[in-house]
Amino acid sequence: MSRFSQNMLLIALLAATALGFAYLYGLRIEKGDVFPAYSSLRADPLGTRALYDSLAELSGIRADRRFQPIEDLPVGPPRTIIVAGVTAADWGSVTSREFAAIDGAVRGGSRLVLAMRADFADAKNENM
Repeated sequence: MSRFSQNMLLIALLAATALGFAYLYGLRIEKGDVFPAYSSLRADPLGTRALYDSLAELSGIRADRRFQPIEDLPVGPPRTIIVAGVTAADWGSVTSREFAAIDGAVRGGSRLVLAMRADFADAKNENM
């Protein structure tokens, strides 16, 4: 086998490997399990993508995802803010800046929906 043929075979194998990894990564992204639990990008039972997609399909309702930190949350316009997957430790460690941003949005007319993590009730019962 000539040197050129060996190089072409090596390039073909590397390309096939790269395409295989890209395909597998695409499958993981599509399923959504690479995102954290309760993410609106996650399509499995631990995600809220079905809720996000359902709200986005309703006429007269605009659903947005926020990727910025909660302390950058603007005061207006009035809207419903859904914070999903909150644990007791998360809620207890909210900084004053985060709380001020949430408080300002609520005082500005927004609604806040806290969806506690499913294991929150179990952790509460264990402390009793």
